[in-house]
Amino acid sequence: MLTYVATRIAQLLVQLRKEGMDDFSFQRSERERAFLIDAIGACERI
Repeated sequence: MLTYVATRIAQLLVQLRKEGMDDFSFQRSERERAFLIDAIGACERI
């Protein structure tokens, strides 16, 4: 499930990037996506 969510968010970010999302917003979104992946991973380990 984590892989699906992370992949889907990445696909949406790429789509937004093509539609005009600026560099800062894209990089910030990727950073937040990485934090989400880390948080979900931490919950799975518990």
